[in-house]
Amino acid sequence: MNANHSPLPGARASNRSAVLPTRNGTQQAQQSQTHLYAPLLSLLNPIEDSSAAADVGAEAPLLGSHTPSRSPHLSGSQEEEAHRSTSASCVSRIWVMLRCLCHDIRVGCSREVLPAAEPRRFSPLDRSKMDRYESVDTYEAKSMLYKDHLETRSHEPRWFIWVFVVVLGVSTSALSVGMMTLLHVLNSVRYELLGFGLRGFTFVDTQRYPNASEPSPAHVGGSVGQDIAGTTSSLDVWALVKGNSVGLYGIASPRWYWSGYLLWVTFAVCTSAIASGVCYLVPQSVGSGIPEVRAFLNGVSYPMMRSTRVLVAKTVAVIFTVASGVCTGHYGHLMLAGAMLGSQLLQRRHGIRCYNVHFVDCFRNPRDRRIILVIGAAAGIASAFCVSVGGLLVIIELLSAVFPVRFALYVFAACLLSTLSAQVYWSYCMNFDSPHRLHGGLLLREVVVLLRSHLPFGQHTAMNLMAFIPAFFVGLCSGACAVGFVRLSWAALYCRRRLEVQLRTKVIRYVLPILFTLVYVSIHYWVAVTFSAEPMSGEKLASAFSEGSDTQMNSGADSLASSSSSGADADPPAVCRPVPYTVRSGRNVTTIGFYGMNGFLCPAGIYSVVDAADTYDTAGRKNAASSVTTQLQRQQTVRVVDAYASLAFSYADSTLQTLLSQRTEYLVPWFALLTFSVIYFFAFAVYSGLALCGDTILPSLVIGAAIGRCIGTAVHTVAAACNADATTWADPGVFALFGAGSFVSATSGLSFGIGAILIECTADFRHLLPLMFSIAVARGVLLRWGRDVHTLYLEARAVPLLNAEPYLERYSLLDARHVMHSPVVALPVICSLNDIVHTLRSTTHNGFPVVSINDGTFKGVVTRAQLKLLLWHIIVADGRTSHCTYDVMQRVEDHVFHNGWESVDPTQLLMRARLRNDQISLYPYVDTSAFTVLDTAALPCTYQMFTTLGLRHLVVVDHSNCAIGMITRKDLVSDNLSAVLESQDVLAPANGVPTPTVFAAALACLRKPFHPTPAQVAEVARQSSTRNLAGPSPPHR
Repeated sequence: MNANHSPLPGARASNRSAVLPTRNGTQQAQQSQTHLYAPLLSLLNPIEDSSAAADVGAEAPLLGSHTPSRSPHLSGSQEEEAHRSTSASCVSRIWVMLRCLCHDIRVGCSREVLPAAEPRRFSPLDRSKMDRYESVDTYEAKSMLYKDHLETRSHEPRWFIWVFVVVLGVSTSALSVGMMTLLHVLNSVRYELLGFGLRGFTFVDTQRYPNASEPSPAHVGGSVGQDIAGTTSSLDVWALVKGNSVGLYGIASPRWYWSGYLLWVTFAVCTSAIASGVCYLVPQSVGSGIPEVRAFLNGVSYPMMRSTRVLVAKTVAVIFTVASGVCTGHYGHLMLAGAMLGSQLLQRRHGIRCYNVHFVDCFRNPRDRRIILVIGAAAGIASAFCVSVGGLLVIIELLSAVFPVRFALYVFAACLLSTLSAQVYWSYCMNFDSPHRLHGGLLLREVVVLLRSHLPFGQHTAMNLMAFIPAFFVGLCSGACAVGFVRLSWAALYCRRRLEVQLRTKVIRYVLPILFTLVYVSIHYWVAVTFSAEPMSGEKLASAFSEGSDTQMNSGADSLASSSSSGADADPPAVCRPVPYTVRSGRNVTTIGFYGMNGFLCPAGIYSVVDAADTYDTAGRKNAASSVTTQLQRQQTVRVVDAYASLAFSYADSTLQTLLSQRTEYLVPWFALLTFSVIYFFAFAVYSGLALCGDTILPSLVIGAAIGRCIGTAVHTVAAACNADATTWADPGVFALFGAGSFVSATSGLSFGIGAILIECTADFRHLLPLMFSIAVARGVLLRWGRDVHTLYLEARAVPLLNAEPYLERYSLLDARHVMHSPVVALPVICSLNDIVHTLRSTTHNGFPVVSINDGTFKGVVTRAQLKLLLWHIIVADGRTSHCTYDVMQRVEDHVFHNGWESVDPTQLLMRARLRNDQISLYPYVDTSAFTVLDTAALPCTYQMFTTLGLRHLVVVDHSNCAIGMITRKDLVSDNLSAVLESQDVLAPANGVPTPTVFAAALACLRKPFHPTPAQVAEVARQSSTRNLAGPSPPHR
């Protein structure tokens, strides 16, 4: 056993003295439990084997181990000394356990979190867990039944696939709109509860609506105006349900912070508990979404994608998880939900039998199922970001099989429809509110370009060659942070699994996210309270943001809202900032953008607002200014923003919009931005290893944007000090864009796909080149020191991914015969039912080669599903083994599904007396177009053939066309390839440097004569297959 796992002598003695008085039955029960959990301990501990893990579980003291009882004959001083020794013993045991845990994490991380150019090694238990996953079928079996079916049918309605494209585009956008609407409403409820607690458990607030604290101009001095002011200061429940609560106003002192904290934490814990409860009831709903889609696009089948129950449960769990305020998002779930919707379109439904409708039946084949599912996934990611080209590029980047041009047209059309449907809804509707705009066909700019900063003409950030220098450092820092993020995430996952073993229950898996939500929300709340209670030091905020400053007009920043003596403090906190122009200028205050901003913790008062109609020319001078007090009857006041609370309290998409906003360099102070970045980085790294559901893309964008904005703030400060004109290109929002793309590219494995999404979302085509340069730098840093987090999660689940392309050349000396599974289980063309039943019962293979009964040559492949369907046909037809058609087999499959016989083994229902006598021909059911490869084919070529064509089975034949082996996905996993390479004595030199033995052999060859000797020619002739080398030369004609 490892020395770090050995307990202290005092602890071991205390454990021994505590165990001695126990009975023998208890000892046997503990020993049986220890042996029961020993394999699981070996799984979670990547260093030791199962025997060592069993020793640790039997000998190492846990935190809850019993301590010796106090003797009644000890005096007071002796009791104090015994108490101190016991406390010291507990502290020492805890210290030893922490050291052991840190050691295991460090060693396990160095073993499992490897660079992308190194293969991942799996334990024997992990290899056995790979059997749970199957490959995706890509091609329909070209059997004689299928070919006869194509001959009898004049034409297939292939045009009906456009119906699937339209349905997927509209349904994914509807799901996205529904989720965002519910999140708006829950966010409004959450903020109103916070304000209810901060006001001392009351909803009455004179700062809530515009001009609520003073009489209306139309009724000055009248009672009607006072009545309007009194009614508008209370809560509008219908506006709350519709999600119109903004919260961009301060609450007057005194503020009841503990009451607000109680309601804030209660809401977060309750929503998180609901999400954990849903995941507990439906365990298949656990997962972030994108890793599952990535595994499917790599060729791994997930049965949960065909379940409507899992789709509904996962949607509900994601909504409540995001609503709790924890560091997660919902964009990844939309991608998975789109794929699941595509899978639902081709599913059979109980109670619905459409035997005469061939529009759907002709698409129920492996090729079309895969195409429609991929179309749904692309439409899901397009609906999340409101992009069209980005969804197509993400699918191209993740898809490992052949990508035809017509298939790309279907994907792009679905992405376009999904984006357009979402934009139309958000342009004419507001959450649950009725349409309020005239149908003139004009779409709002806030929804067409989701993350764009809406600034006056000529105030957008210019492109400068100097931006490439900060872009390099942004990419470098993002890549380094991504390496640390992946390792911290793996450590959190390791600790969670080890804690499950220590406590011997999996309930802790559903409790940890709730506890994490409690801690995370509490930290952000009290940090925000601390910043809001701290005034600015040195100078007042009004001097830094004077309304008439020339620098403020040139940079496009906003003037500070002036406070009246009746409401706001004379010296407001540093985090209390004016509402930026990009928020005030659009309707996105209450719908899409910046709905998570908040100003409750800031001082109350009447703030002057610069109207959105102010225009600026290209030189940055103000041509016309007008300050118009906007009176919106059903919209809350927009006056002040708490910079830190707007980042920490809001959802991830709102935080991302705030960080990417341009010409807002004075919006977030550097100390608030740095504090938020550190807390959010470590919190999300830990939560990604503990989360049940959620997203990794959106929080990664937030982390990258925070890193880029920190660097951009420093660059802006230095550039403004050196040259005032440098502020035209040194904008923190631009560098936040670089950081967002770099960090997501490093952690998710996406490169040009995420770059295209960000460019479409921001419409900032000027900075496309530095963005891609920063992404390339960050991606290179991660590939040098680690791998992306999605691959890490899938490898932790023992998913058989085929990702050996970076180090495939090291297997050039291997052939297909080295990795094939041999001997192969084959069936003759004409066989008995007993042979089929014995093969199905004795093996778990999904494909069997079919050979000739005369010479044993390869004829094709028959699948396990086809054999089971053939047996069901025999059972349904009362034992008749006559030849059937493709349509009859489809009817049999429908009959089995509607009767609920899918889980029934047909081999148990056959009559034993007929198994030996009945002969059946498999030739009509054999796929004669199955792919084969010679046993001498190079392994890299075999690997490329398997992954590019999206195969499930690859038969290995010899020069006589006899099947000698079978290659499946598990045979081409990097772990198996490395094991085969180590077993062969053909190891290539490391790093391309020949060993001394290779040098000596090369020098020996150079010393030999260039022309072969007669002895060498005779040796070659003896060992060669062409024996005519040593024979006489053929006669000349």
